[in-house]
Parts: sequence; structure tokens; C-alpha cells
Amino acid sequence: MICAVPRATGIIGDLGGGSLELATVHEKQVGNETTLPLGPLQLQDIKGKKISSPMEKIDKYLSEVSWLKEAQGQKFYAVGGSWRTLARIHMIETKYPLVNMHNYVIPVEEIIELAGRVSKMSKVELEQYRPHITSKRIKTLSLAALVLIRLLKIINPRKFVVSAFGVREGVLYNEMEPDVRKQDSLIISCHQVAQMTGRFPDHGERLYDWIDCLFENEIDDHKRLRLAICILCDVGWRGHPEYRAEKVVAEVLYGRLGGINHTDAALIAMALYICYGGSGNGVRQVETAKSLISKDDMLYAKKIGLALRLAQRISGGTSGGLKMAELMSTTNQLSLKINLKMKDLINEVVEKRFKKLAKFLELDCDISN
Repeated sequence: MICAVPRATGIIGDLGGGSLELATVHEKQVGNETTLPLGPLQLQDIKGKKISSPMEKIDKYLSEVSWLKEAQGQKFYAVGGSWRTLARIHMIETKYPLVNMHNYVIPVEEIIELAGRVSKMSKVELEQYRPHITSKRIKTLSLAALVLIRLLKIINPRKFVVSAFGVREGVLYNEMEPDVRKQDSLIISCHQVAQMTGRFPDHGERLYDWIDCLFENEIDDHKRLRLAICILCDVGWRGHPEYRAEKVVAEVLYGRLGGINHTDAALIAMALYICYGGSGNGVRQVETAKSLISKDDMLYAKKIGLALRLAQRISGGTSGGLKMAELMSTTNQLSLKINLKMKDLINEVVEKRFKKLAKFLELDCDISN
């Protein structure tokens, strides 16, 4: 889990065929590791039929885990194929626009309702979900759902998060050097993408610093996303100018950036869409990204996108270009100060993008030498 969600804090539950593994995680430290004989196979008899009182057995073992109630109200991270299958059913029923299971967040009341419903279904009733459920899962899914609902009633989590990672990734994480473990998987993966597809892969941090004056009192989670956006802001250049904006949205939204959830990916995608001048409606991947973020997140993404659109035009991908211009923001005014020797940097396009940014920020604007 730490490898999959490096900033995870809460309870991890990994349901296998024979056991339920529970643990807490905080700041990359795992504690309260507990193993219970509550896998679906433990709730069946030798013929594969449900035992007479599975709920009593589940409740008995869960009641013996003293730390569970103390950990109430935290995030719950669901690991294991059976619980991912429940999440897949939720995606199908809600017509969720993505199919990526990792970091899929389900409202707690909805997963409780779904698990409760599935836990009462027969194998015949579960057939309605084919081909999204394999015959192997159908045999044990109702019991896996029963274990989940009894667990959730005890821990009462504030958020239910699905993990597509498991034991293999955990083994890989354990083999990593300590300095590698400390790295932010999102920032590392963004640098890798920029190296492979961008023209100026080392330019992201410079852009981040250049627009920093616009983001006072920014929370740490947003700083991290803004840095990722800055690193990725040149990755769409290979596309046709008329389609770059849409192309980069698809690459982020359907890509494999590490360390983020679906909302984060959509925010990054929309910021890059604005950065590339995107403004159309009705494009499937753009509408999907919009549907995954809040109004406030959309405004934040647009602010970054407009700022980067200006910065990229001025810099031309070089640190020298940015050094020739300084962006400054006060309560009432947005200013762009240009080195006198480089006043020719200011052309009609730069002026237009600068004024558009100022208008969005509801500030007066001024360009000076």
C-alpha cells in the first residue's frame, strides 16, 4: 500500500481467499498488523457451500481486534481481487467514466449499500454481472461482501479507497533503497514522462518558481500538483497544434502517473488543457475530466494553465527567457516587468495572454521595463 499510495493514512484491509489482513498506516509506517481467518474460503464448507452462520464467525474474530474501534473515522484502503470486483460493480452501476481501479474512491454509504446487497445474492443472481465478474469470483463474492460490510460497520471510515496494488508491489517496495522510498512517485513519474516526450524536461521547476507569486497560502497538496503540472506542461508538443490540448488530457487521464487519485489526474489534465489553449466543449476526455473535479478545482486548474500559457510563450523553453521577465502580483494589480534589453519579447501574443490571466484573476494589469 505504501508503494501504491505513498501518502496513505488510515486502515488497510487485504482480503485473500483464506485470510483477512488488517493494519494501520501513517507516514509510511505500518502498525497493528493483524491476520484473521476470514477469507471467503474459510466461510465455506468442504463442498464449497456457505457455512451456517458466517456473520457470527466474522463478528467474533473482528471483535477480538481491539485497535479497530480506536481507528474509527479514518480512510479505509481496500486491497484484494474480491473487493476490487465490488468496486467494478459500483463503476458499472454508476456509469463511472473511468475504468482504472487504483485510487478509486467510493462514498462510504454507497459501498455499504452495495456490499449489503451483494452479500445476500446467490450465485445465480450474481451472474447478472458477467462478463465483468469471473466464475471464480462469483463463487465467493457474496461472502467477500459480507466480510466487508461487517468490517465497515465497526471502523466507520470517512473514505473508502480501492487499491489495485498488492503483495507483489509490497515486496518490490521492501527491496528499494531507503533514499528511493523517500521519493515522491508522482514527481518522479512526471519527470520520466517529460524526459521521454518533452523538449525541455528540466524546465518544470523554473516555471513553478516563475508563477509562484500567484499562489500564496497554497496548501501542500496543491503545491505538489502544481509542480507536477509544470513538469508536464511541454509533453504535448508533438501533437498537431489543433489537437494538442485534447491529446494531453487523454494522456494524463488515461495514463499511469503514480501517487495520485482520479480527481488529481483530472485536475492535472484540465490545467494542461488550458495551458495548451483548450476551450472547446463536447470532447469526451475533456468532459470526463471536468466531471471528476469540483468547481474550485477547475478554477485552480485554470489559474495554473493560464499562468503557464504565458510563461511558456515568454520562456521559449529556456531559463534565460524567464530571467528576462518577472511576474509580480499585488492585491490589486498583476505586473510583468521586462528587462529593457529584451523588450521585444512583448508582442501581441504575450500581451493577449497576460491580459487574459489578469482578467481571470480580476486584477488590473501593467507591463513595464
